[in-house]
Amino acid sequence: MQKTSNADIRKSGIWAFINKGGLEVSGFFFGIILARLIAPAEFGLLAMIQVFVGLARFIQNFGFAEALIQSKRVNNKDYSTIFFFNLFISLFLYVIFYLLAPVFAEIYTQPRLSYITRILSLSFIINAFVSAHIVFLKKHFSFKKVAIIDIVSILTNYAVSVTLAFLDYGVWAIVYGSLVMSIVKAILYWVYSGWRPTFYFSISVLKNLFHFGFFAFLNTVLNYFGRNVDNFMIGKLVGDTSLGHYNRAYKLMLLPLENISGSIKQVMLPAMSESQDDKKNLHMLYLRSTRILVFVLYPIFFGMWAVSEPFIFGVYGEMWKETIPMLKILSFVGIIQGSSTFNSTLLYSVGKPHITFYLILSFLPILLFAFYFGYQLAAIEGMIYAYLTYSFVFWLANMVIVQKVVKISLMGYFRNILPLLFSSFSMALLLKVGTNYLLSNTIPHILKLLILVIGGIITYVSINIIFKMDAFHDFANQFPFVKKVPLLRLHFKKRNNE
Repeated sequence: MQKTSNADIRKSGIWAFINKGGLEVSGFFFGIILARLIAPAEFGLLAMIQVFVGLARFIQNFGFAEALIQSKRVNNKDYSTIFFFNLFISLFLYVIFYLLAPVFAEIYTQPRLSYITRILSLSFIINAFVSAHIVFLKKHFSFKKVAIIDIVSILTNYAVSVTLAFLDYGVWAIVYGSLVMSIVKAILYWVYSGWRPTFYFSISVLKNLFHFGFFAFLNTVLNYFGRNVDNFMIGKLVGDTSLGHYNRAYKLMLLPLENISGSIKQVMLPAMSESQDDKKNLHMLYLRSTRILVFVLYPIFFGMWAVSEPFIFGVYGEMWKETIPMLKILSFVGIIQGSSTFNSTLLYSVGKPHITFYLILSFLPILLFAFYFGYQLAAIEGMIYAYLTYSFVFWLANMVIVQKVVKISLMGYFRNILPLLFSSFSMALLLKVGTNYLLSNTIPHILKLLILVIGGIITYVSINIIFKMDAFHDFANQFPFVKKVPLLRLHFKKRNNE
């Protein structure tokens, strides 16, 4: 396959960003509607089984999707083999979940979980029919098609879910909406992907992809377990209502991580894999991508911390007030995790997913102990503080390993992120002062939030302009529409003349 140009990478990144952004904007908007129609306990009920269902969805491709993307040469036989492998695994998983559904219900003492599990697990089989199609499009940087299909599918999901929620279906509104989304997505990928499987299956293909795919799969499983063990413990030890509040705060923290970070990671894996033999270009891609990413992530998370009260009260309502202190702590978790977004991508691109696996595996007992110790000290709040501490220690170890293995300059890394930490933290302090002042006023919370968000954006951009932050100009080069904003046009013109 011909080497991808920087322009193609940029366009793919924009479409991946539009995809994730579209999914999250719609998810955020419709999530608010659903949160006002469905009780927190119902969300907590769904979160209990999603721990297991979500893990099974990752097991489906066994890491072979990442292996195909990382491989230099891939043909139709490879795609067809993975297609039939995924289909077989999905059928097997559905049978397992169908049989274990009563066990899940008994674990949480929630009889309805048995029926929810059996219905929700049907998505395993449906999704298996398109997994190879998605890899094919991403391998060929056809992120525009992926974005359009995903956005149409998720909008269908929310249309069904909101309609059923209005009809008082409770948790079933979300379950049925999810199934409809899987069906629509399967149809669209088959019609528009431009790829069809041939009746071909090769053990040798699986063997060639196994080493990379197996460790990629293990990494996914461990990561998923690490992101959901808290749901399991809170659901078991505290109950569904507290889990519903925590799950809402955690999902808000994941919004930027999974969508902004996730969208760029989708593009950077094939881009970095193409440069795996060109270390200089590989390092440049890593550092520049990190700088652009944290330029966006840091102000979001610092802002989330500063405006959590008017945000939760204005958007979700008074019944979600217990979410506020949880969201404040998790905002700093997001800052830490966002700072090392591309570390695993970098290791994957040079064919070393096993290093990521051993790192996560060695830290997993620490995570479990941290959650347990935190719960013993201060229940849910203690668990969240323990998670914050764990995230910082894991980030330190992660950075040291990447520096040792791929020879990334830690000095260059910190030169990229420290100025943005300064500008984002400065913005957050001003927002916090504004939040404390506005909370004492009687104007609606949603108006307070709007004032603070606009003020935060103006403050952050102003700080970047005053201190001539390189990341701001890198971001504008990747998204040229920024340079056309009337108030910024003069600044960029002056900068170009320097």
